[in-house]
Amino acid sequence: MEKTGDLAPTLFLFLLIDVAVFLVCIGAIVWWQRRFHPTPPIVYAAWAGLLWSYVNFVGLAIVPENLILTTIATA
Repeated sequence: MEKTGDLAPTLFLFLLIDVAVFLVCIGAIVWWQRRFHPTPPIVYAAWAGLLWSYVNFVGLAIVPENLILTTIATA
């Protein structure tokens, strides 16, 4: 059985990926809005990526506690 301490690097990596996606999407939205006044499809894709990143970030904020409690309960 995997120890809960072993999950920390994986969760940290997922957190970094989510933050990176969030920052890239914000940058894309700002850049496209300044360059082109009409809203092209890339802006919609950036908003979708931003939403995906936010949902994953909130999920990562909740899941580790649940994983630890589940592991303790089954040990």
